Amino acid sequence: MKVGSISVSLEIEVADYDFLELPKIRVLKRESLPKRLKAHMVSDGSLCYADKATFLLDRYQPDRSVSSCLQQAHATLSNLLHGNPTAAYMAEVAAYWSKTSYCLIDEPKDLNRLVLGICSFDKKAQILVAGSTEKRLHTWAGNAGGTFTRSFEASVVHAVDAIRPPSLETLTLKGATDWLEPQVLIPGPLIDTAIGTAKDRPSLMVVASNALIGFRAEKTALIKKSETSGFRPSAIPGMWKKEAHRVNLETFHCVHASHAQITTRNLNGSAPLSNQRLAIIGCGTIGGYLARSLVQLGAGQNANLLLVDHDDIKPENLGRHILGARHLWRNKAEALTAQLGADFPDVHLEAMNEQAQRAFDRISSYDLVIDATGDEQFSNALNAFALGALKASGSFPPTLFTMIFGNGLAAQSYLARWKNGSACYRCLKPHFESSWRFNPLKSTAKKTETAIRPCSQGAFVPFAVPASMQAAGLAANHVAEFFSEGYSHDLRTAQVDPAQTVNIPFKNVDVAQFCPACSN
Repeated sequence: MKVGSISVSLEIEVADYDFLELPKIRVLKRESLPKRLKAHMVSDGSLCYADKATFLLDRYQPDRSVSSCLQQAHATLSNLLHGNPTAAYMAEVAAYWSKTSYCLIDEPKDLNRLVLGICSFDKKAQILVAGSTEKRLHTWAGNAGGTFTRSFEASVVHAVDAIRPPSLETLTLKGATDWLEPQVLIPGPLIDTAIGTAKDRPSLMVVASNALIGFRAEKTALIKKSETSGFRPSAIPGMWKKEAHRVNLETFHCVHASHAQITTRNLNGSAPLSNQRLAIIGCGTIGGYLARSLVQLGAGQNANLLLVDHDDIKPENLGRHILGARHLWRNKAEALTAQLGADFPDVHLEAMNEQAQRAFDRISSYDLVIDATGDEQFSNALNAFALGALKASGSFPPTLFTMIFGNGLAAQSYLARWKNGSACYRCLKPHFESSWRFNPLKSTAKKTETAIRPCSQGAFVPFAVPASMQAAGLAANHVAEFFSEGYSHDLRTAQVDPAQTVNIPFKNVDVAQFCPACSN
């Protein structure tokens, strides 16, 4: 391939004509090129020329698809050979620095010391983790259902900005510290920071805008001998410094995995539910999926997420609940708290194994209450308590009611904000024996069927898990938008089965004229 004035020898390997994997393009005879390729090179020697997630190829036109790959490779090589690839290399510096990756569970900007080690689960699965202190990592691992074993500690220094590309000489203690020293905020020699008291092997991690990378020094033969030959401990740091140009490095990098990072990564940098005290009443088929969604939107971050339910997980629940067999016969709120706590070890959760009506006084101080019971009788009771609290004290938190219609044909959520002119829950169905004011079911829709079981178990309304998931998704979006700017539309409806439902636009709801709960 002719790239400007330079001829580049390439090899393309098309192993999969469905293009589920991009064809590999390898640059041959790289050493003969007039300019070293410093970026977009994968560890197997192939060129990173496109992003698989966005670069689509047509299996029915393999010739055009391969041609597209080569065009992309040409554009990439043109930048590497004739442009300025430094920015690309700087963005990829962590991957080139090391394959060893630690999950950093604390905010990098707050660190001056780092503990690194292994979190083990059931003596099988293991992950490399790093955090501010050994105690912190033991707690995090315990919450996740694992155990932590310390490997080593490293001093942390902060770069002025992005780290510039390293050279081949940086893989020694002296080379690395000489390379980094002009780029970090530190008053004295960086090599002294890395060596420290030399009770352990010298180590260092650098926090920069483009990477979190570090190293741990390997002992030379002379240092090993000095440690066993009766050298004074105070002399060992000087020995490391003397040997620094011969000391090789074990390199590693960290991947930012704090809870704040987890919840903001997919939300354009903001978690709308962080710092909000939320209470979910009902941890069943809707509440389970909803609780997990809210945690991933920031609930339980810097504030409490309360889960309330008095019922246990039974075998008949497993067909549409987010929890599985390992939680059978456990209280739903406690089991859900345990599972979410294991998946998100830093989330602040509390379970309340009580009849929901006993939680009414407790939830009055929260920022938002969510009724995920899907039980009309209970929702009326909660609505009445809220109206009584408003009359007595003038306040009650906004309350979101979720519901499923028919045998999972539609889902609806309504947010009662308890403001003048806005409807209460009962306004949606002021006459108990009548239909809902905004009923999403067509008049021709199948009548709701109830499955009858023995008296010891009771009847239930059968519907498949997609209805639960859509109801939870509708409610999760509703909650997130409530805490965002420009919120509107208290009543929201999702059609699970469009053939048997009508489209009800998102809207606000006026007080019903003859509502027995809130009308004068």
